[in-house]
Amino acid sequence: MGATPWSVSKIFLAQGLGLALFGVLAGALIGVLLATSIADVVAYFEQLFGTSLFDPRVYYISRLPMSSR
Repeated sequence: MGATPWSVSKIFLAQGLGLALFGVLAGALIGVLLATSIADVVAYFEQLFGTSLFDPRVYYISRLPMSSR
C-alpha cells in the first residue's frame, strides 16, 4: 500500500526490539523478586506438595544457602 521495503523492515525491527526489551525487563524483575524471596517460595512448594524439595538423603544440601541483607 505504498510502503517501501525499508519502512516495512523498520516496523518489524521496532516491534522485535520492543518485545525483546519488554521480555528482558519482565524476566529480570520476576527473577529478582523470586531470588529475594526464595526461602518463602521453597516453603510454599514444600507445603503444597507435602515433601522436601531438597531431600537430605539425595542432596548434600538441605536448604538453599542465602543471606538477606
